[in-house]
Amino acid sequence: MTVKNSNIIYDKGDQPLTFNDLNATINHIELKPKADHSGLGVTVKDYQLTTKNFAYKTKFYNMSVGLLKVGKNKVQVNNFAMKPLVSRAQFIKMIPVEKDLYDLKAGQITAEGNWELFSSNKFINASHVVIQSADANIFRSKIPKDDPKEKPLYSRLLRSIKIPMYINNLDLKNSVLVYEEDTPESSGPGKLTFSNFNMNVKNLNSAKFKGKPTQVQIKIDCSFMNLAPLAVDWNFNVADQHDNFTISGKAVNLPAQGINPFIRPYLHITATGTIQEMLFNFRGNPKGLGGTFNLKHKDLKIAILNKNNEEKKGFLTAVANLFIKSNSGQFPDSVMVENVERDPTKSFFNLFWKGIQEGLKKTLIGVNTDKAKKAVKKTVSAVKDVKESIKEIKGTTQDNNKEESSQKVEEDKPKKGFLKNVFKKKEKPEKE
Repeated sequence: MTVKNSNIIYDKGDQPLTFNDLNATINHIELKPKADHSGLGVTVKDYQLTTKNFAYKTKFYNMSVGLLKVGKNKVQVNNFAMKPLVSRAQFIKMIPVEKDLYDLKAGQITAEGNWELFSSNKFINASHVVIQSADANIFRSKIPKDDPKEKPLYSRLLRSIKIPMYINNLDLKNSVLVYEEDTPESSGPGKLTFSNFNMNVKNLNSAKFKGKPTQVQIKIDCSFMNLAPLAVDWNFNVADQHDNFTISGKAVNLPAQGINPFIRPYLHITATGTIQEMLFNFRGNPKGLGGTFNLKHKDLKIAILNKNNEEKKGFLTAVANLFIKSNSGQFPDSVMVENVERDPTKSFFNLFWKGIQEGLKKTLIGVNTDKAKKAVKKTVSAVKDVKESIKEIKGTTQDNNKEESSQKVEEDKPKKGFLKNVFKKKEKPEKE
């Protein structure tokens, strides 16, 4: 069967599917009754499809492809884009619970291997998938209600794929990932940027392909906030029903100002100084994570801002910096990150970020954070006592001044009593 130079629109409700300049060849089509006698099964031995300006529209997105080529052993996608049809403000009003808004594009996507997508025995067995020059912006607003549904970890998500799937190597090259998030309390969205993003995933699978490995290995190299190199190793086994995972990594020479775009809107603080090296090594499961955290830093200080993220609160900033270890030394000790609980309604990355936060808290403030809090309260109380003492001193001084003034007035008044006649003018003598 052959289709040449055709324009086809398949319109199903408000989600039209458009093929422009479609050319397709399908060879050796077989129709056989299904084993369960529920109807006919279709088997296609060979096929080739090419289309330009392919487009698909949904409620929130318009997806487009400049060129699409699909064959039995190879797929090529040029100039992929998934653009929002609504603004962020409109999107927030349209969703009942929290949801991500995506803005995606990729220069080219290629896949090599073999797959069966038409018969009842579907499978995907790809040797190599490459995504070139992707640019992904992910926005989430915390203004809508929380989504109460459980968010499974990635090993469980992959197990939920119903067909055998195995990708030997997946490479994401020369890409950019931006994550933005805002809350009702934040002043503008917090922003995390990962540029020059390169990722290799080995053995991406659904744990349903007999004889194929199920251990997934992910290596990431990127630039964090366009300022510092970041390397991450992440591993999990899709066949592991307990969904255990490990994640470790290293960031070096990160100016502390680089994290301000994310911490300023939420924590109302800014940081200065240098994070010379950050190491983390965590193990976890659906309940939580733990591990070690090591931070080497220099001249680290924070500034506490008001709710509008404008002016610095001088006193609180001074007190906070008393308890921050501004310099870690040449060989800082690692701290233990323990019992970080996972919120099952949040993503894996929420759990990972909580682990980093716990490591930062223990490293900068000290292991005994309760002791630090008591010291801060004691300092604040002492300052209040000093202020009260100053008020009392001022009051006493004012009373003394009043007494001295009163005495001076008394001295200026005419003298009375036994001194009266002493200072009386002498009268003229009487004439005889």
